[in-house]
Amino acid sequence: MNGCHLTSKFIQMKKTLTLSSIILCICIIISGCKKSEPVIDLCAGITCMYNGTCVTGTCNCPYYAEGKTCDTLVRQKFIATYVGTATNSYQVGTTPATVYVTEGPDSLSEITMSIVGNQLSDSVHATTYRSGTIITPSQPAGPGTISGTGLLSGAALYDTLIISTGLGNVSIYFSGVKQ
Repeated sequence: MNGCHLTSKFIQMKKTLTLSSIILCICIIISGCKKSEPVIDLCAGITCMYNGTCVTGTCNCPYYAEGKTCDTLVRQKFIATYVGTATNSYQVGTTPATVYVTEGPDSLSEITMSIVGNQLSDSVHATTYRSGTIITPSQPAGPGTISGTGLLSGAALYDTLIISTGLGNVSIYFSGVKQ
């Protein structure tokens, strides 16, 4: 009798496991049949210019480009003629000066600044940034090197250049307005 009781329990347990397995399979099948939400590509149809990249529907522009689709080179707002005054560290007073800013030859962020006045007539290459900053890296100029920094604020250009020679440094300060 003991053996029949075990067989009966085994059959009942087998039926329970089989029923549980069937219910589990049905749940898996039903959950697998749910439609997934469509994936929306927020960058579809957006072209970011000048090596910009689209992230969640917005163009992230490199430092030398700006605009909704990075379609404007930052240096464009610098290109103009600026008329103002210049002073230098070895001369008292100011003198009239003009800075001509044109596109530089090497990169999308480069400008060429031609400075005329204050006993200086030279051209330097500089890099522009969205913040309005101008960086003039060290480069040959006459008997030495020239470097500096500047800022474009609205229509006003402010620039400081340092000429280094074996005899010392001369600083030139320019302040002018876009014409």
